Amino acid sequence: MLNKKYHDKEEQVMSNKDDKLTRSEAGKKGGEETAKSHDKDFYEKIGKKGGEQRNK
Repeated sequence: MLNKKYHDKEEQVMSNKDDKLTRSEAGKKGGEETAKSHDKDFYEKIGKKGGEQRNK
């Protein structure tokens, strides 16, 4: 896990460069776009895959 103070500073620096998205903003945007093109079944499948990897 990233140090919160470092992570916040990194996002602030990224947001000041050429009006680029921060990591949080990019993740939110990507998640919203993915949600538009995938249904509940998709999220159930990827959640199951993640759980299987975690249990190994």
